[in-house]
This record gives sequence, structure tokens and C-alpha cells, in this order.
Amino acid sequence: MIDGADRLLLSDRREVVTEILAEIAKSPFGENWKIVTSARNYQGQDIVSSALKEAGFSDLGNQVAIGALSKDDAASLGSGFP
Repeated sequence: MIDGADRLLLSDRREVVTEILAEIAKSPFGENWKIVTSARNYQGQDIVSSALKEAGFSDLGNQVAIGALSKDDAASLGSGFP
């Protein structure tokens, strides 16, 4: 789970995040991974989807726009993706 992925991708840490995503995408076990991100659109662009495509992911899976997560929501995500 990458919380604040938009901020990471807009910072000097972008290269680290995109390198990790690229390694997952080209791994023979890549389809075993579940990646959950939280992010805001930046100037009308979905920078997380762009970074995932850039890293080599062709199927971005389910994308859901939601408001802020509560503590219980975050706990449910943690249980769903141990």
C-alpha cells in the first residue's frame, strides 16, 4: 500500500517509487502482487496511473475514487491485503 503516492511521485523520490513498480511489473511473480495507492489527481492528471503504465503495467485493475479513509476503512484494507 502506497499512501500519498501522488506526493511521492511529485517529489525527488519519484525514481525510487517507479523503479520498485518497474521491478514488480517485470517480475515473473508480478501477478501475485496487489498494489493499493492513495492519491489525488494533479492538475487534472492521474499521475499514479501514468506511473504504473510507465513502469510496465498494462492492466491497472480496479480503480475507485473515494473520499478520505477512516481508521476503520484503513484497517479493513489492511485485513484484505495482508
